[in-house]
Amino acid sequence: MFYFDEQCEPPTAFEIKDTQVKLKHEKKQQLKYSCASDALHGLVFFSLYYFNFMSGKATLITIIFATICALVLTNYVHQPLSTSDKVSIGVTAIGVFLLSLLLLIWWMKQDVEASIVASAAGASIVLVGSILGRKVKQVLSNLEDLKPVHDDCSAKRELMNMTKRYPEVATYRDQALQILRPNLTYGELKAIRIWADEKSNDQQNIETI
Repeated sequence: MFYFDEQCEPPTAFEIKDTQVKLKHEKKQQLKYSCASDALHGLVFFSLYYFNFMSGKATLITIIFATICALVLTNYVHQPLSTSDKVSIGVTAIGVFLLSLLLLIWWMKQDVEASIVASAAGASIVLVGSILGRKVKQVLSNLEDLKPVHDDCSAKRELMNMTKRYPEVATYRDQALQILRPNLTYGELKAIRIWADEKSNDQQNIETI
């Protein structure tokens, strides 16, 4: 979310606050979509069980299997999604559908039509759950990055060391003070850390040459 460039001035407190408001609104929207998705999938599985199309054990196993796959993908894929992420999600969803279908029909002897519906719902959980889950996780991470580091002693110590080591960081820090921002954010610290690592690597490459 943040990137450090010694040519750019730090964002003002108003800009950070405005970004927080937008992210909180986005979080609410994503949570609404997630709740709606969970409700629809839950209704499908409840209907299959309630009307005796599937046993309770088969229903529970299908839900657990699909949910675990969705959670794994949520932690694996990036935001925004790359082409490889989309392929991974699609392949996993197809795999969940086929494995669930095989498990329900062959091992658990469930009704074929009900098994197809349940397997499709499981694949949908993987598709929707992994994408929405990753978006929610990214929004929460961005909100954390906007928090100031004033209560974190180790972060303040690291920032102080950066300002002593790099004049560019010290200048950026002074600019933030001039616009009444005594504490930088975690996101800015991460961006400075990445910039410092790249600068250090470039310096090492120059010395090697």
